[in-house]
Amino acid sequence: MAVQTYSPEFTDVIISNGDINHVVTGFAEGTFISIDPFEDRFTPVYGAKGESYRAASAVKAFDMTMTLSQTSHSNDILTLLLQNDRESLDGTFTLTFKDSSGTTIFTEESAYIGQEPSQAFSGGGSIESREWTLHLPNPSYNIGGNGKFTSDVQRAYEKIGGDIPSQWQSS
Repeated sequence: MAVQTYSPEFTDVIISNGDINHVVTGFAEGTFISIDPFEDRFTPVYGAKGESYRAASAVKAFDMTMTLSQTSHSNDILTLLLQNDRESLDGTFTLTFKDSSGTTIFTEESAYIGQEPSQAFSGGGSIESREWTLHLPNPSYNIGGNGKFTSDVQRAYEKIGGDIPSQWQSS
């Protein structure tokens, strides 16, 4: 079996609109990207006699948290995007998150920033971080793995409708 490899060096967040195409830089140490579903896709519901049902949600949104170093100038870009949005109410942008060491990708054409991050300043040789939460109302995405597919997993994935890029296909 081949060794599966993830490398944070190959993860990118790209923000673009009609004016800019910005690759976010200056991520903090530790978890620097977190992408969470906004709500459950299905909620269990039980009847008076224990019958089991589920309620489907039409919401497809995710929240993405980026943790940047306070030294990152991407903070300046994000601050200005939010300020412009507050003034014009027209500050959505295209966001792409891609793990090029694997198959995970998120693309949202109407991403936006909900609020400024909390601010902390320290002495003694410390650098603080800034957590930006971006809302992805209806992204296209694949939550994938890293490395090549095994032939068994590739067959299963293709049988349920998946299409694997050539660089990740089994040998």
